Amino acid sequence: MIPEKMHTVGRLAKRFNLSRSTLLYYYSIGLLTPSVHHSGEYRLYSEADATRLEQIVTYRKTGLPLKEIKRVLEAPKSRLATALEERLSELSGEIRTLRSQQRFILRLLGGKAMPEDGALDKKTWTDLLRSSGLNEEDMVRWHSEFERRSPDNHRRFLKLLCIPDEEIETIRSWSRAPQEAARILKLSARQLELLFELFSDTPRQGPGSIETTQKILAMLPTLPKNPAILEVGCGTGGSTLDLARLTNGTITATDVYQPFMDELRRRAKQAGITGITTTKVDMTELDYPDQSFDLIWAESCVFLMGFEAALVAWKRMLRPGGLLVVSDVSWTTATPDQEIRDFWAVGYPGMLDMDAHQAIITTAGYECLGSFIQPESDWEAIYGPLRERRLPLMEAAHPDD
Repeated sequence: MIPEKMHTVGRLAKRFNLSRSTLLYYYSIGLLTPSVHHSGEYRLYSEADATRLEQIVTYRKTGLPLKEIKRVLEAPKSRLATALEERLSELSGEIRTLRSQQRFILRLLGGKAMPEDGALDKKTWTDLLRSSGLNEEDMVRWHSEFERRSPDNHRRFLKLLCIPDEEIETIRSWSRAPQEAARILKLSARQLELLFELFSDTPRQGPGSIETTQKILAMLPTLPKNPAILEVGCGTGGSTLDLARLTNGTITATDVYQPFMDELRRRAKQAGITGITTTKVDMTELDYPDQSFDLIWAESCVFLMGFEAALVAWKRMLRPGGLLVVSDVSWTTATPDQEIRDFWAVGYPGMLDMDAHQAIITTAGYECLGSFIQPESDWEAIYGPLRERRLPLMEAAHPDD
């Protein structure tokens, strides 16, 4: 039993529209410590804790870093006034910098500081932006905002820079990606930006291994000599390259984030693997003709669309006797701990157990040829590089985020 007026981490997070991981991070840095531990390691928060969290959320809206918020909460009230005055000074400086950049760009667009005719190209423009104080992150946001507000003018401007058509489409694709992926993943633009940065050079964006791919293929009937394969949510090709080697098939690899697919093409070229084409498309909008593929392969991504919705929508694209391989997060016990329930109520409220998955498979007109739980080593394949390399780099780059 949970004592009255106490909150689990999941419920408190939901109350303030935060992620559970945010509260756990606050706990790890000593910013918000639960009042009691219930039933072993089960953390419970009091109303006093909730009041402290409300203060944290309020101060975060001012842009104060977490370290400063911690000092404010632990020091006399005069510290808050000092911290806010310092933050106001920082904002004033940032505004002055932005206005300076704005005036610079307006002068360029007005022709007063533009290069001579014919001299404006991609490199010249990029150098001009850098000289005005914009970094790579600023430029990405600039393109994304331009694409959002005026896509036609954005395209025309890129043409003015003499950028090849194929590269223009690539730029416009990654400019649109934050908007589309944020809608799918229900993340803010900033959260999504950090998520893509986190996975920017990892070999996998989901759990898996060549051993698991081999195990799956061994469970399937014999595929045609050169099967036509659709891979949904390919990422940077963690499974794509293995699938190409093991099946000798032609693979249409899809994802919503163009830079991931650019990396996949680079890795395929480096490995000498042909027969892979990439297409930027939302998995909910796959519009390939009926009976186009012998095999549809979707690892670690179907939760974004919903298990049943995906099975029903994709079935028409399979040829007679075609095969679908899909992985999904699933309950493996009927009595999970309440804290785990709270976590998944936010992270994946539609999560099913294995019997429900099987029922949907049958109702959707499929025959289940086999299933298994992925081993822990498949999860280590994704979390190992994150833990050992990417997270330290991210923490150094964004110490107050």
